[in-house]
Amino acid sequence: MDMLGRDAMQVMSKLKQIVMLGRQAGFFLVLACQRPDAKYLGDGIRDQFMFRVALGRMSELGYSMMFGETNKDFFQKPIKGRGYVDTGGSVISEFYTPLVPRGYDFLTEIGAAANIVPATSTEQEVPNEH
Repeated sequence: MDMLGRDAMQVMSKLKQIVMLGRQAGFFLVLACQRPDAKYLGDGIRDQFMFRVALGRMSELGYSMMFGETNKDFFQKPIKGRGYVDTGGSVISEFYTPLVPRGYDFLTEIGAAANIVPATSTEQEVPNEH
């Protein structure tokens, strides 16, 4: 459901303040959207996003909305998890994301990678001393 005109203007005004002033304070906005065009992200907000990721197969117009005018050739490869990224240096690179199976336990894997032993009723948690 679309927001009413006045509500939409208030939300966009607050987003603009966060984006424009937040960077100076070390505060950054992470935004995900289906269509990053000026109709929805006006007033220069879209130009302030430095890290941009486009996943999946997009049209030329979609890539243009995401990365602006560029002479990059985008290829329509039918591969799951493939996309393009611009990390803020105006260099657009192809990348691949991992396929994460259903039920994957991120916390357990992160704990194992950090070498943290879960505490039980008879054991104390031992911090990693590296």
